[in-house]
Amino acid sequence: MDTKKIILAGIAATIVYPVWYWLNFLINAWFLNWTYQLESKNIWMLMKNLEMEFMGIDFITLIFSGLILGMILALVYAILYKGIPGQGIKKGLCFGLLVWAVCGLPGIFFVAITGLSIYWTLSELVKLLILGAVIAAIYKEPSA
Repeated sequence: MDTKKIILAGIAATIVYPVWYWLNFLINAWFLNWTYQLESKNIWMLMKNLEMEFMGIDFITLIFSGLILGMILALVYAILYKGIPGQGIKKGLCFGLLVWAVCGLPGIFFVAITGLSIYWTLSELVKLLILGAVIAAIYKEPSA
């Protein structure tokens, strides 16, 4: 494993992570706000509360949590590198899909399946595909 590449990939994912969540928050607040009014409050109240808490998180905490996630994802990518199919960015996309299948997809089974829960699940997929692609772009084939 190349520690420098893991750290660089983790830092790159750290940059993507908060940008994605701010974009996702804006999508929810502006474009999908009307859907929150259609759905049962029991389904989406937890997520809405988490978003409101997220808005109160200071920038340092956001970067630190993104750094932890980025480093963990980069380390897992490096450990699984040889077992992930594909090459280059395709390998990263496959990794993002695998992480989503294990971490993001099961979340939909804990809430009633609605338009919002499907959106949240697909949003998580897009985020993890992007993070996987960013990590793969930096963590290329380890030197022999």
